[in-house]
Order: sequence, then structure tokens, then C-alpha cells
Amino acid sequence: MACRPATLKPVKPGGGGRICDYPADMTLTGLIAFYNDNFAAYLSDEALDRLSTTIDFICGKDNGGVIDGEKYIKDSHQRRMTAATVRAAYGALDSLDARQFNDFEALVEEVERLIGEKRVKGFGRLAVYDFALRYGHSHGIKPKKFVYIQQGARDGALGLREAGYLSFANSDRKIPVEAFPAELRALGAMHIENFLCDMKNYLRALKKHN
Repeated sequence: MACRPATLKPVKPGGGGRICDYPADMTLTGLIAFYNDNFAAYLSDEALDRLSTTIDFICGKDNGGVIDGEKYIKDSHQRRMTAATVRAAYGALDSLDARQFNDFEALVEEVERLIGEKRVKGFGRLAVYDFALRYGHSHGIKPKKFVYIQQGARDGALGLREAGYLSFANSDRKIPVEAFPAELRALGAMHIENFLCDMKNYLRALKKHN
């Protein structure tokens, strides 16, 4: 696929086989194809299966058994999290029992409750979602009904809304999967959230949908 010049800032791929710096097709279908080629592998089963401990789920990387007090290996999406926050979050979440949850929404609510109860500073909504996604994957619990929007994902969702592909309120923290176009629904809730975040620069410039 040939890369065409663009004025938009390129997005660094999170994984997979990089084909070019810019999407060749700036339609929604083209952006989804670009995401699948450059970013989807970051959340593949193979990548997530490497995470097995609470510290791994918090940091987003396989830490090789790193314990409290040691240097934590963090993925790029958690790079700003301090060691003190990692330790505090580990203390709050290590006793989490996946058997008490029937769905992803209940898991997120419990993670938020534990983080709030322990007053863990620096572990916000995005970190809660990242942890729940990775912890849930290891226990067969995945987001299905809703797409959680925070920070980058919200920017991407706003781009879709501006282009006429999506409707939601500014106060919404999550959007039903059914609200998204069919071509995005095919990705599933987990990848829709990742698509919105990784492709936000391009979604802001998406052409109006008739």
C-alpha cells in the first residue's frame, strides 16, 4: 500500500507490521484497515497472554515476577505512573477475586471502588480500564456491551461524532457497542476503544458521513 503525503502528525504504531506513517485511505473503512495492520496486534491474545501477575496487569507488561520495592517495567501507556502509584495500586488490587464478577462492567466498578477506598493517587480512570482489561482477559472476562471512553479514546469518539458516525453525551463515560457503525462493531468493544485512542488524530479529520 502506497503512503500518501498528509499534514496530520503520524501516530506511532503499538504493534503489528507497520506499513506506512499515514493511512492511504482516510475513510472510516480505510482507517479501520490501517488500525488492523499497525495497531491491533498490541491487544492480541498472544500479547495479553504474557501478562500473568497483578503487577503485570497494572504496568501493562510482563515484569518477570517483579515484587514490591523493585524497579517496575511499564508499557508506554503507563509510562507516567510513578513507582509509588504502582506499589499502592498493587496493594489495593492484589486480592481481587475474578470469581465474583459476571461481566466486565462489574469488574471495572470493583477496581474503581478498591482504588478509591485505598486512595491511590495517580491511578485514574484510564489506568482502571487498562488494569481491568488485562486482568479480565486472564480470567476470561472481556468488555462486550460498552466501549469505555477516556482521554485519547474520547478524542477519537468526538471525531466520529463530528463526522456523523456516532451519538453520545459529553458526560458519558462509556458508549454502547450498538451505537457504533457496523464496521466498527465488527472489531469488538476492546478494539473499538483502542481504535478510538490510536486513530484519534485521523478521526478528527474524518469526512462528514451522509
